[in-house]
Amino acid sequence: MYTCYHNFHTAVLEYVIRKMAACFLCVQIFFWLPAKSGELPRISANPPGRNFRTLAIFFKPANDTFEAGAFTRSGWPHELPEPVWKDKFIIPTPYDSIDVQKCLAEYPESITAFYHRMSGGRLWLYGDVLTYQGPPLYRNVGASRSEQRKTWRENNSKVMNWLVHHYDLSKIDNDGDGLAECIIFINRARPKFGFQGIAELPLTKVQDPSGRWIQLRGIYQTDCYTLFATRHIVSHEIGHCLGIVSHLNGLCRWNLMSGSGQNGPSLSGVTMSAYEKNLLGWLEFIDVDSTAHGVTLGNLTETNQAVRIRLKNTTDYFVIENRQYSWPFEPSPDSVDSLHATLPGVGLVLYYVDEHGPNILPADGEIRSVKKAGKNTPYYDGDQTDVLNANQLDDFELYRNSLDKRKPREQVGIRLRNIKNRNGTMTFDLVYL
Repeated sequence: MYTCYHNFHTAVLEYVIRKMAACFLCVQIFFWLPAKSGELPRISANPPGRNFRTLAIFFKPANDTFEAGAFTRSGWPHELPEPVWKDKFIIPTPYDSIDVQKCLAEYPESITAFYHRMSGGRLWLYGDVLTYQGPPLYRNVGASRSEQRKTWRENNSKVMNWLVHHYDLSKIDNDGDGLAECIIFINRARPKFGFQGIAELPLTKVQDPSGRWIQLRGIYQTDCYTLFATRHIVSHEIGHCLGIVSHLNGLCRWNLMSGSGQNGPSLSGVTMSAYEKNLLGWLEFIDVDSTAHGVTLGNLTETNQAVRIRLKNTTDYFVIENRQYSWPFEPSPDSVDSLHATLPGVGLVLYYVDEHGPNILPADGEIRSVKKAGKNTPYYDGDQTDVLNANQLDDFELYRNSLDKRKPREQVGIRLRNIKNRNGTMTFDLVYL
C-alpha cells in the first residue's frame, strides 16, 4: 500500500493569527512506503481517447464545526454537507475535440483542466460528483491515535457502503476488470491526528444491489475548504496514481510531487516540473549540445517546453525550464489565491539530474534546508533565490550538485549568459567554454 502523510496541525489557525500570505497548509510532513507490485500506476498517463473516468464523493463528520474565518467559510462552511464549489471541481463529460475549449472555459479551475494542461492534452480526467447522505459520521477528537484511526476507518466504510447503493460503480471501471480504479474521497476537515492525503486506500470489495462484487480503490484527502487547496492535494495524490511513486524532494517546491518540511511556506509545488512531465511521457526535451545564442523558453505550464543539456560519457543531464505566474494554476502572490501555495518566484529554474533524480541548482548557490520530518527524510525549500531572472544574475555557471553539502560543486564548462525576461518569455545564451 502506498501512503502519503501530510501533517496539518494548526496551520490554518496560524494563517488567521499571522495573516500569512504565502500558502495554505503551511505545515506538511510526507512519509512514503513503496507500493506493492502491480498497484501503481492505476491511472494511465496516455489513456485511449485521452479519457479516464472517476468519481469525487464529498462528505463531512456531523460534529465537524472547525472554521478559520473567511478562509474556510468562503469555500465549505461547516454547516453545509458539500462545498459551494462542488460542481466546479471536475468536468462531467468525456473528451470531445469540438467542445474541449468550451468545457475548459466553463470549468477553468477543475482537476480536469489541471491535468489537461499538465499532460499537454494527453489526459482528460473527467467524472461525476456526489455528496454523501448516509448515516452520520463523527470525529472523536481527543481520543487516542489508535481510536481516531479506528473511527476514520469506520467512517470510510460507511461512505463506501452507502456509495455502492447510490452510484453505478461500473461507470468508473475504465478497463472492465471489475475494479473501480480511482475514487476521489474528499473530507472537509479531518481529525487532526495525521495525514492530509493518501494515494492508496486499502483495496475494498463491496457488493452492489444486483449482487455483483466490485473492488474499490481510491485516494483520500481532507482539510478541503477551498477549490484551489483541494485541487492541490488531489492533483498530488493523482500524481502518485499515475506512477510517480516516491517524492522528488530535490526540486523543492518547483514540482508537484515533492515532499515538504516543517518550515512554512514549505508545500509541495502547485504544478509539474519538466522532469515529472517527461517521466510520464508528456514532454520531450529540447536537446542542446553546443553553444547556442538567443535560446527562448516560454512558461513551462503553457508551452510544455524545456531544455536538456546532456553530459558526455554519462547519463546525467541538466534541465532548464521557465516558470512564470499564470492563472489559474500558478497564481501571482498578489492575487486572491495568494492565501494558497504558488510558485516561489519567476524565471529560469535549473537542475541537475543523475541516477538519484533531480537536484535544484539555486541561483544564489544556497540550498536551504528545512526542519527534517524524520531521521532519514531531509527536505528542502524552494524560494525566489533559486531562479535566474533578468536584472538579478546575468552570468551563471552550471555545476554538478549534490544535496550532500560536504561535497564540492563540480564545474562542467557551460554557462548561461545574457538572461532576459520579455513579458514572461525568457531568452538566454548557452555557452560551452
